[in-house]
Amino acid sequence: MKTDKKEKLIPELRFPEFKEEWKQDRLGKIGSFSKGKNISKKDIEEKGKYPCIRYGELYTHYKEHAKKIISRTNLEKNKLVFSKINDVIIPSSGETAIDISTAVYIDQDNIALGGDLNIMRSPLHGYFLALYLSNKKKYDIARLAQGISVIHLYPEHLKSLKINYPTLPEQQKISSFLSLIDRKIELLNKKKELLEIYKKGVMQKIFNRDIRFKDINGNNYPEWEEKRLGEILQEYVERTKDENQFPILSSTKDGLFLQEEYFNKEIASENNIGYKILRKNQIVFSPQNLWLGNINFNEKYEAGIVSPSYKIFNVDGTKIYPLFLKYIIKLPRMIYEYMTSSEQGASIVRRNLNMDLFKQIKIKVPCKKEQKEIYEYLEKITSLTVLTKNNLKQISLFKKGLLQKMFI
Repeated sequence: MKTDKKEKLIPELRFPEFKEEWKQDRLGKIGSFSKGKNISKKDIEEKGKYPCIRYGELYTHYKEHAKKIISRTNLEKNKLVFSKINDVIIPSSGETAIDISTAVYIDQDNIALGGDLNIMRSPLHGYFLALYLSNKKKYDIARLAQGISVIHLYPEHLKSLKINYPTLPEQQKISSFLSLIDRKIELLNKKKELLEIYKKGVMQKIFNRDIRFKDINGNNYPEWEEKRLGEILQEYVERTKDENQFPILSSTKDGLFLQEEYFNKEIASENNIGYKILRKNQIVFSPQNLWLGNINFNEKYEAGIVSPSYKIFNVDGTKIYPLFLKYIIKLPRMIYEYMTSSEQGASIVRRNLNMDLFKQIKIKVPCKKEQKEIYEYLEKITSLTVLTKNNLKQISLFKKGLLQKMFI
């Protein structure tokens, strides 16, 4: 005989001291909803009397927890709606249903809340609820949204949403634990930003020659010499003879990547015979997008293939330490030189490179020993930055996994 067995509301991952089954209810029965009042961009003042949150800031500045309020206003008090500790705010309009499916916890009283914000007050722990809605319930909320060009999410929609929740002590324990992870992510982000600022500042001083390296005897290296790109770069053309002869690479302003990893799929032509082959320690760039910084030194891949429209160059190792050039080609001054060597193309984002002007671009370089020392010093900073980014990625993935397993 077939019987229906109700599945117990118990999360996959849980603190061992909690055993009680979670409850289920609709948001409308758990708490109350209200709306904020309009605060326009012109109402924002740096030294305004009241801290405030505008709905657009939920996408750009706040995640699940609004810690540091970035805006202030001098609007009259009777024209504002203010927060209470433990409020959760959700956008009521936006461009896409997924974007709008975000919730933010407010841990302060008297924050002015702008228009296009749904405000929920409930006995649930606000941070627990914001984490739950923004992650486990994100797609359920998206399905409630209505509209085509502008998506709307009204209190009536949200009230119908079913959620599962534990006792308040368990909500608080989950919130405290995930807050610690958020703090770790915050610190890693800050470390990454500081390293990037430090590296930028050091590079500026090095290439302006405000910082000089010394030889093993403590003496200054010779003065830097001027060279033209045409002296140290030789164009290289080698084309594929077989389909998928090497991995397809994408050269972007942010670096050189495997195409399938960068776009999460391969987007090149099905027939890639005749594509250009890029070898290790060569330079590759897009002539149309060079002025945007789309130039890279390949130190990662033994061989790959790129679009036939790209330019590939060997570096003359007798005249410059190839790896040192990796840092020169991305300097802001060089991006400016690329722009002045390019002419307006068919669209605003495309400029056609004049190869003769490109070859005439001048660079200042030290002797090879100093080049190598500079490269090794900058690589230490780069390696530390990459390590920090990888740690940040790992802990972010760890948090994502926890959010799936700790909520129902």
